Amino acid sequence: MATTTTVKTEKEIKAARDKRLKELEKATTDWADIEIKRLKNEVSYLKDILQGRTGAKRIANQNVSDASALVVDEISQFLTG
Repeated sequence: MATTTTVKTEKEIKAARDKRLKELEKATTDWADIEIKRLKNEVSYLKDILQGRTGAKRIANQNVSDASALVVDEISQFLTG
């Protein structure tokens, strides 16, 4: 027959279960916080890359505009002598 020290009562079983659930909840919350932070950092990084590309595009467009204006001026000077 089982002794009283080895038999767990329903309250003890529930308390142990509740403790494990609290630990799981904390671990899940901690993991989610870390994952959200990582994803926000990744989004920020990718937005910076996108802005860098967009900035480079504006510079390239400005170079094309400047080169076009220079070519028009050169052709005008050549034709007017």
